[in-house]
Amino acid sequence: MLLFLSCLFFSLTFAQTSCNQNENCEDSEFCRCTSVSEDFVCTGVCTACTDSDTGNNNPFECIEDAANVDFYSKRNCQLKCEYDAGQMTGDAQVHVPPTGPDSYTNQLVSDLEGSLCTNCCASGSAFAATCPMWYQANPCRNSFCDSSTEKCMWNIEENYSACTAVHEDVNFVPYHVLGYCMDGHCIVQDEESNLTPVECPPGQGRDVYSARIYGPCGSRTVRQDFEFSGQDCPDGRDGDCDTFGAQWDELWCWTSSFADEENSFVTKFHDPDEITEDDDSGRCIIGETDDCIIQNDGFYSYRDQEIAWKTDTSDEQFLTYMVITHQTKTVSPSLTCEDGKFCRGQILCHMSGNQPCERTYAVCLNTHSPTEEPTAGDISTAHGDPIIWTFNDECYDLNKDGKYLATSHPSFDHEVSIAVYNDFMREVQVTNNQGKILLSINNLGEVLNNDYPYYFSEETVQCPLDSYDCPFSYKEFRFDAQNFEYIVQIMVHDYLDAALQPGVTGFHLDIFPIPYQNFASKKNSYTGLYFENPLPEELEYCPEGSIHL
Repeated sequence: MLLFLSCLFFSLTFAQTSCNQNENCEDSEFCRCTSVSEDFVCTGVCTACTDSDTGNNNPFECIEDAANVDFYSKRNCQLKCEYDAGQMTGDAQVHVPPTGPDSYTNQLVSDLEGSLCTNCCASGSAFAATCPMWYQANPCRNSFCDSSTEKCMWNIEENYSACTAVHEDVNFVPYHVLGYCMDGHCIVQDEESNLTPVECPPGQGRDVYSARIYGPCGSRTVRQDFEFSGQDCPDGRDGDCDTFGAQWDELWCWTSSFADEENSFVTKFHDPDEITEDDDSGRCIIGETDDCIIQNDGFYSYRDQEIAWKTDTSDEQFLTYMVITHQTKTVSPSLTCEDGKFCRGQILCHMSGNQPCERTYAVCLNTHSPTEEPTAGDISTAHGDPIIWTFNDECYDLNKDGKYLATSHPSFDHEVSIAVYNDFMREVQVTNNQGKILLSINNLGEVLNNDYPYYFSEETVQCPLDSYDCPFSYKEFRFDAQNFEYIVQIMVHDYLDAALQPGVTGFHLDIFPIPYQNFASKKNSYTGLYFENPLPEELEYCPEGSIHL
C-alpha cells in the first residue's frame, strides 16, 4: 500500500518497508522508529530523508527539523542518509581539522611514577634502569627516563608504524593480530584492510600467516542522570571517569541539559591517555569550547576516525550529539557546570565492539617449527581454573589435584603432562619415554630446559585492554610437542584458591595446544586430558559434541 508521508519539508511518496535499525532501507531513507528495544535497537518503517541527494549545505537538516521524530530515529537518519548517501563528501560537509600538536605530550608511567616510586629516574633509584623497559610489551609506546624531571615517562611510537597486538580468536586462542600504531594504541586491521607492512615477533612471520576468525562484537550502553555543580562525568568501573575505546565501532553519545534551568552544562570529550598542563582530564578532542580540536558543528576526519558533532537547542533542552564510526583513540566524556551554578541533565552513549570482532583478521604464525603450520580446524582449550574443552568438543572441570597426562601418541618419544593444585593449573612438563624431563614451566615463570630438541620461545606480552585476570603484562611460552604448538600463559587469580588470603592474588597457567595440519590423520590415536575426561565418575562434564559458548 502506498502512503504519503511528510519527511521534514518535503512530501514524498514511497512504499513502507519494515526495518531493524537501517537494514532493508534504500539510500536516502532511514529507519523511523516505532519501538526501541532494551538494547536500543530501533524497529520501524523506512522513511524518506530530507532532500538528501540535492547536495544542500546543511547535512544536519535531517536531525534538526524532523518534527515528532525521536532521538533514535534522528540517529538513524543521520547515519543512513548522511553517511551512506554520500553527504560525507565535499568541502561543505566535511571539515578536516588540524592534526593536533606536532608531538604527543610525554606521560607519567602509570602505577609506577608517583605511586610506587617518586622521581623514579633520580640518581641511585632502583627504577632508573627498569624504566626504559617498562613499555616494551606495547609496540606503540616507549618509556624513558626524563633527565629534566627525573621521572619515568612514556611517549608514542610514530603513528602508522606497524605493530601487532595479542588477542584471543573465537576459540580463545591468542594470536598476534596485524595492526598500525595510532597515538599509543595498536589498531588492528581485518583481513580485507590495506595492511601496513608488519614485522612479526621473533620466530613468527606474515609469509605463513593464516587468517583467524574473531567472535561476535558485543555492545555497551551508558546512561546516567546528573544533578551537580562544577564538573562531573559518567562513572567508570574503577570509580574514575568512564572511558570508551580505543577500538569501538559506531560510538554515539547524546547529552541533554535543561534549558529552563539556572544553567546548562558544557559537554566535552577528552583523550585520557594524553594529560596536558592545561587539562588533567586529558586533551580535549571534541567539545563546545575553543580548547577542543573539534569545536564547531560538522563532519570531521581525524586520526582515521569519521566524526559527526552537533549542538542544538529546543524550548526545553540544550542538546549535543556525537558519532564516531570507528575509534582509534580513547575518549572520556566530561560535563562542566559554571561555577556557582547548578545543572541537571542526562548522557546516553551506545557502542559496539571491541575490535577485533565479527570478522576475519590476519595474524602472525610460527615459522620455526619442526612440523607444519598450526591450523584452527580442531581446537582444544584449557583455562587455568581449569575448564577443559577436548578435541571431541567435550568439556569438564578438572578441579581435582594431581598430575595428568595431557597429550600422548605412540608414534612420538615424548609426552606432555599438566599438574593441578588447589583448583588451578600450576605446571606443564614434557618428558621422554624414559621419564626424563625435557622441558618444564611452572606458574611462577620458572623454566627447566634440558636441551629441549624442538622449538621453544619465551616473551612478555601486553595484556588486552578488557582483560579481567591480567593487570598489565604476562609471560607467554610457546613450544612444539608432537603435532601441536603449545601456548602457555601465566595469569593471575583472586578466587577459588584455598591457599590465598583475602585480597591476595595467585598465579596459574592457561594452556592451549594448537594442532598442526598433520594432526587430523593421528587424532584418533591420541590420549590425554585434551581428548577425554580422565575421571568421568568424579568430574562434572558436558557430553561429546557440545558447542563452545
